[in-house]
Order: sequence, then structure tokens, then C-alpha cells
Amino acid sequence: MILYLDTSSLVKLWICSAFTEDWRCYLALDFDEIEAARLVRQHALRGFDAVHLSAAKLLISVKAKPEVVFSSFDIRLNEAAVREGIMLSSS
Repeated sequence: MILYLDTSSLVKLWICSAFTEDWRCYLALDFDEIEAARLVRQHALRGFDAVHLSAAKLLISVKAKPEVVFSSFDIRLNEAAVREGIMLSSS
């Protein structure tokens, strides 16, 4: 399973737990600028929120079909992720 964390979730996770040794397990993702623009228009997202959602959608689209779980402290972003078919973290 892959847990996608937006920046605010990642910062809060860093502050709330001691997982410094786990940083090697994280990776940087690209995003689709055209898809991000579509997400802004369709879901009234802010720019970087659309970038996060676009990156998560690219991750889901890879051939290996990883199980991706999305997490954000932004309610609007979470709702957009669900409307785009992305599973949310339960915590």
C-alpha cells in the first residue's frame, strides 16, 4: 500500500512522530500540469492542492497498480480526491 501525504499532512506527521529513519522510504513524484489545471476548474482547488491530487492520480495510473491511500488535512482536497476515485486514509 502507498499512502500519499500532502505537504501539510507530511509536516504534521514529522512533528507528531519520530520517523526520521523512514525518510529513505519516501520519494518525490512528478505531476501532470494539464490535469492539475483541470482539477482546479472542476473542484475549485487551490494550485498546490491540484498539484498534490494530480501527482496522486499519476501514481495510481502506473502499470504496477499500487494501492494508493490519500491523506490531507484539507477537507476540500479530500472531497476532490474521493470524487476522482482515490481512497482516503481512515485516520
